[in-house]
Order: sequence, then C-alpha cells, then structure tokens
Amino acid sequence: MTVAEEHLAIEKAAREKEEREDAEKIAREKAEREAAEKAARGKLGREAVEKAKREKTERDAAEKATREKAKREATEKAKREKTERRVAQIAVLKGSLSKSFNAFMSALPKAMPFLRIGGIIGIILALFWVSSWAMPQILSLVPTAQASVTPRPTATIASSKSPVPFAKTVEPNATPTKTRTPAPTDLPTEITDAKGVQMVLVPAGQFMMGSDSGGADERPAHKVYLDAYYIDKYEVTSALYKACVDIGDCTELYDPIGINRFDNRPVVYVNWDQAKAYCEWRGARLPTEAEWEKAARGTDGRTYPWGEGIDCSFANYGKCKGHLVLTAIGAYEKGKSPYGIYDMAGNVYEWVADWYAGNYYATLGENAINPQGPSSGQYRVLRGGGDHSGENSLRSTFRQPGGLNKGDFQIGFRRARDANP
Repeated sequence: MTVAEEHLAIEKAAREKEEREDAEKIAREKAEREAAEKAARGKLGREAVEKAKREKTERDAAEKATREKAKREATEKAKREKTERRVAQIAVLKGSLSKSFNAFMSALPKAMPFLRIGGIIGIILALFWVSSWAMPQILSLVPTAQASVTPRPTATIASSKSPVPFAKTVEPNATPTKTRTPAPTDLPTEITDAKGVQMVLVPAGQFMMGSDSGGADERPAHKVYLDAYYIDKYEVTSALYKACVDIGDCTELYDPIGINRFDNRPVVYVNWDQAKAYCEWRGARLPTEAEWEKAARGTDGRTYPWGEGIDCSFANYGKCKGHLVLTAIGAYEKGKSPYGIYDMAGNVYEWVADWYAGNYYATLGENAINPQGPSSGQYRVLRGGGDHSGENSLRSTFRQPGGLNKGDFQIGFRRARDANP
C-alpha cells in the first residue's frame, strides 16, 4: 500500500469514526428527547392524579368538618337540655325542702322534751366513741422518737484527664472540633448495618489532609487526627434509596432520563438535603470532608485511592466511555482505597457534610482534631469526581463546591457513622 493510499485509508477511518460518533450523538439526543417527553407525559399524568387526590382530600375534609359541626351542635343541645332538667329538679327539691322545714319548725315546740333526753344520750355515745376509736387514731399521728442512722458519706472520685494532644485554636469561621475519643482496640474491620449494607472501619489516627501541589483550596497540607469511624463500602444505590422513598421517609428524585432505573448503580440527582435525610433514616450521617479524604487516600499521602497513576482500569471517568454513563458499584477492583472502599474516584461525585470555604484549610493550622468544616456557607463540598471528570478531579484531595439544591446525574453519596456512637 502506497503512502497516499495509507493516508486515504486513515482519513476514511477518521470520517467513519466521526460519522459513527455523530450517529451515536444523534441517537443519544433522540433517546434523551424521548425520555424527556415521556417524563413530561408522566408528569402531566401525575399532576392529574395529584389534583384528583387534592380534590378528594378537600371534599373529605369538608364532609368531616360538617359531621364534626353537627356532632358539636348535638352535644351542646344535649348539654343545654340536661342543664334545664337539673334546674327544674333543683327547683322542685327546693320547694320540697322549704315545706319540710316549715313543718319541722311547727312541730319543734312539741318535741323539745324528747330532744333533751336524746341530747344526753348523744353526749354519752360521743364520749364512748372518742375513748374506743378516735383516741387511738389521734395518738397514731403523734411522732415517736426513733433511732436515726445517718448514712455514711460515699467518696466521689473526680475524673482527671491529661491535656488532649493535637489541640488547636478554633478560628472564627470554623466550627468547634469534636473532642478526641479514646479508640477501642477490638473494633471489627467490617460490619453490616440494620439495612444489610456493608461498612468498613477507618481506624483512629492522624493523616495528611490537602496538597501543597493542588488547587488553592487544597492548601496548605496539614495533619488531622480523626477518631475511628465506619463508612459505606460502596456508594448508595438506586435500590437502597428507593427503599427509603417507598416507606415515605425520603423524597422522590427528579430523574428526567431515567438513570436511577438501574438498581445496582449509584443513585444520582440527589441534593444535599435528600442525602442527609437518607443517612439519618439509616441511623447515620454524611461523612465529614476529613473523614471522606482519609477513607479515600489513607495515611501515606497517595494521589488516588489506589496510589499513583491512572487509567480506565482503575475508575470510570472522562475518557473511559465503553459503557452506559454510570457503572455498577464495586466494578473497579483495582480502584479500591487502602481500606478496601470502592469507587472513591470517578463514577459520581459524593456529598460530604461540610460547608465549602476556599480558605478553610488555612484557618485550621496543624494537628486539628475531628474538624467539622466551616460554621456556615453558601455551598457544600463534593468529593471524588464523576464519570465526565478529568484525571485532576479524581485526586483524593480535590474539592468541588456544590449548591445545596443541586441534583445532578453525576452526584451521589455514601454514609458514615461513629465507631463509638
């Protein structure tokens, strides 16, 4: 084959590749339009159903209010009638008592001799009652002297603690750090929570957070001490989130192209509040930014969860497009972190608990303990990079601000909990 023919073949292959990519792009766009139209139709149907439900609820409420009003009126009428009967009965009784009293007063002069004899007998009976029953009861109320035993005072042992190492001064824009908790030595390295989800232990200790060679918001690198904690081995899946929605403890997600229909892939289109609510349903919380970074890179300061260097065998990211958008959880065995945690780089960004501040690391100083992030802010922190991200965004120290109400097809999360709750 001549050089010209070889060039023609290369150009033909390039054109064919472009045509295929254009065809694939057109097909994707068509699929997205169809999915959006289907979602719009479904939304109209849902709105009609919701309107019918609202109208039924309003009718039921009106009927209930009418019934309750009739019941109240009947109750009040019965009360009025009862009161009127009592008033009539009292009037009759009053008249009867008046007649009896008048008759008594008329007969009283004739009965006086008998009353004097009865009075004497009554006094004798009263004296007998006092001596036989009332006096013992009165005497029982008089306190008698008893030997009292004064309890021996018990000694209170005052707990004294040595100064906490790694203490730091909290800057005005940083939340107070949590007190260092002594770590037990017999914690299991992996547990399964009440929902059947695997969690991995990250032991207590120091690690280096941030990077002096990274972005401005990653500097300076600084030592951080964290108590032991557990973190999900895998990202929260669509199926796990749906279980929370089904019982009414989590809200439904906006998903215009149906990515969340895959049960074993990370749930996406979830905003920060929805992620937090799900974690609380699981009896846990979102990891802090420091907890997320230590779980991803360990204590040896590596760039990526698996170490150094990156290609498509480690993670699902921008240039690896031999799949349908997201990959199933745990698909990259080579991409595990030092603690055996999957997908902490690529596939989806992950929410963490902290507010985002570009200068936050500069306020911490050295040897921070369990930092909780800034006390307030406009954005929350996203970590780990997504399936459209470049290699730089997959670094374990990379920080990305995310809007609180932002739900995106590249944003998911995982859960954490204290090892010593």
